[in-house]
Amino acid sequence: MDGLSAAVESGDWVSAARHAHSLAGSASNFGAHALVATARRIEDQAGEGGVPGAEVQAARTQFDALCAAMTAWLDQVSSPPEAPPAG
Repeated sequence: MDGLSAAVESGDWVSAARHAHSLAGSASNFGAHALVATARRIEDQAGEGGVPGAEVQAARTQFDALCAAMTAWLDQVSSPPEAPPAG
């Protein structure tokens, strides 16, 4: 995500397209359909020579939400099981 943002900010459309493509592929592994769609739009826009900042911000928001959901899930599944009540 940081690489995508930096590439868009610098106007490096080849790099932006590559980062967006990678992001779409990674997001698809987690079923993050909205992020996949946004990343694919960014990839197409970069190929045309320009990406609106709002698209990058949308991708960042979706990426952050995915990371938060994954962290919550990992916290849940990696917690030790609760001991049964004594009694």
